Parts: sequence; structure tokens; C-alpha cells
Amino acid sequence: NIPVDVLNIYTGFYSSTQVPLKVTVTNNGTALFMQATGQPIFVINAVGNTNMFRNNALGVVVEFNAGKNEMTLKQGGKNYLYVKEK
Repeated sequence: NIPVDVLNIYTGFYSSTQVPLKVTVTNNGTALFMQATGQPIFVINAVGNTNMFRNNALGVVVEFNAGKNEMTLKQGGKNYLYVKEK
């Protein structure tokens, strides 16, 4: 399990210049969840290290870069850079 203080680092609102969808990342103390504008919420599960998460059913991989307040969402062979809003 990922410590809740680490999960809290990744939570927030993210936007991208590549796609018009904003993404909200939340946690319930044990897992991270993502929700894009107008889309259903879904869980993303930690992969090995604490900065990479995925949802196999949706084919989504998310890699967080907390130092830069960014995340890269990978889906369908494409990478989308999101920046955490202040």
C-alpha cells in the first residue's frame, strides 16, 4: 500500500494544453481515483514504485512527477502531459 501522505501529493486538479479535458485526482486513503471532465470516476492502482499507476481495464497508465507538479497520462499509444493547477 502507498502511504496516504504520498497519495495526497498526487491529488488535485490537472489540465493539459494537448486536450481540453481537465482531470481530478482524489484518494480515499488507500487508493487514487481519476475523473476527467464529463467522464465517470475510476481507480488507478500503484505499479511497483509510488509514482506510476494504471487501470488495466481502461488501458490507462499515469506517471506522476511531483517535483514538477505534472503527470503524464498514457492511453491508446499517446502521451498527454497534465500540469497540476495551483
